[in-house]
Amino acid sequence: MDRCRGDGRGPAECRPCFLRTGVVSGATGSAYGECGKTRVVLSVFGPRPRDKNTGSDSGDPHGMQLDCHVHVPFDSRGGEDDGGGEGMTEEETRLARQLEQSILPSIRQEGLAKTCVEIHCTVLESDGSEVGPAIVCASFALASSRVPLHGLVTYCTASATGGRVLLDPTRSELEASEAVISAAYMASRDQVTFIE
Repeated sequence: MDRCRGDGRGPAECRPCFLRTGVVSGATGSAYGECGKTRVVLSVFGPRPRDKNTGSDSGDPHGMQLDCHVHVPFDSRGGEDDGGGEGMTEEETRLARQLEQSILPSIRQEGLAKTCVEIHCTVLESDGSEVGPAIVCASFALASSRVPLHGLVTYCTASATGGRVLLDPTRSELEASEAVISAAYMASRDQVTFIE
């Protein structure tokens, strides 16, 4: 096998991963994940009654609302607060939207009318594709909580560089890439929940 990458992996190899659930006391569900040098911790709170003045993202005032918050304390590329009132940078807001779009289809919303589920993710260290470990951790944290699911969601990024396709690229590989595609996938429904 061709082990031509800086970290010794072959082009079709993902970084080694580690995941543990139940790491945050007081949360309904939580998970800590490592994917190579990328580390995230994620907490789920809810379902709880939703604020009466807030509708769900789908526009249904009686539906379930999923609020995702991502914090990247060391990120210098994110820019200013996006003005959304949450204190998140543009990069954090982008990651939170990707997390929400990837996870929302996996939640069985039928029994969760007028409720809110909150996901809080902190990226502790990043070496590229930080949303991938966040999505996997969110899926496992939700599964370990009271939130009913259709299935677990996985995620992978591929980049094209110099005529080669690399799975799960590092930050330096992403910066040198000519093209990048990322996808979240729920196997239980054979459904792509997010693609970029």
